[in-house]
Amino acid sequence: MHPNARVAEGFATTVIVTDDGRTFSGIVTAESPESITLKLPDGKTQTVPTNSVDERASGPSSMPADLAGKLSRRELRDLLAWLQSLHPSR
Repeated sequence: MHPNARVAEGFATTVIVTDDGRTFSGIVTAESPESITLKLPDGKTQTVPTNSVDERASGPSSMPADLAGKLSRRELRDLLAWLQSLHPSR
């Protein structure tokens, strides 16, 4: 399982560096001309004013790369079934 091979829409992370040097990484949950709101890995949200964004880039998948090694066969099967259920054409 390679989490970064193809990241489903809504699960890609975005990395933002602000003009004062702070870095935020998370999933974009809202965006407007005035601000970008990220859901951070700890579940909290962070809103960044767009005029303070110095850099913005795509980050890795929010799924840990070593996740498959930490799950039982049953848990891995259930995870894969759930991920497949998210695909709109299935």
